[in-house]
Amino acid sequence: MSKTYLNQDLMADGSDMLSRFNARLNDVYCMKRDDVKALATWIVTLPEEIAEAPYEQQSAFFEATTNFLNERYGQENAVAAVVHYDETTPHLHYAFVPVVFDNKKSRYKVSAKEVLTRHDLQTFHEDLD
Repeated sequence: MSKTYLNQDLMADGSDMLSRFNARLNDVYCMKRDDVKALATWIVTLPEEIAEAPYEQQSAFFEATTNFLNERYGQENAVAAVVHYDETTPHLHYAFVPVVFDNKKSRYKVSAKEVLTRHDLQTFHEDLD
């Protein structure tokens, strides 16, 4: 029996990912180059200790994780938060535009290099706990 009906779009605001992505890019500076990384993603799997928990508890975990990611990377930068329950391991796909404030030019800009730093990657799991 398919579990696709259990999948959850945690950003169910009536728009789609591409619309949110383009809208955010219109609000911030993004260099017009082919090598600009304008979208970043995290995939967070359900912890083993709640793998057998009720759907509501699993859903609460993914909502809390989305809130954590929104605080870390800015809710205004989030373009997708979708939970997949129809695969072997339930997991969250979270996508965002990596945006920082450019103090020199007094504007927000897209910069995966400045958002997804070595420190950010090293502390992610610890901070998520």
